Amino acid sequence: MELTEKDVDHVCSPAKLRVSPEVRGRLLEDLKEILEFVKRLREVDTEGIEPVELRTPAEGCAARDDRREKGLDREDAMRAAPEALRGHFRVPRVL
Repeated sequence: MELTEKDVDHVCSPAKLRVSPEVRGRLLEDLKEILEFVKRLREVDTEGIEPVELRTPAEGCAARDDRREKGLDREDAMRAAPEALRGHFRVPRVL
C-alpha cells in the first residue's frame, strides 16, 4: 500500500493539525520510513526469545502515608491569582 498526502491529512485530522504543503511532504516521507522500519521488525526471527518485562521495583520507592493536611484558604489562594472572578480562578479560554 502506497501512502499519500491524503493519508497524512487523515493522521493529522483527529488532532486538528493543519500543515503546510512542505510539512505535509516531510511528514509523508517520515511515515513511509516508520512503516518500512516496522515492516523490517516484523521480519526479525524472535523464535525462542523470551519477552522482557521491565518494571520499576517497589522496593526503595518512598511513599508517604495518606493523611489530611490543611490547605490554603480561598482568600489566600485568590490573592495569589493573576485574575479572579467571583471567587474562582479566571483562566484563558482553551477552545
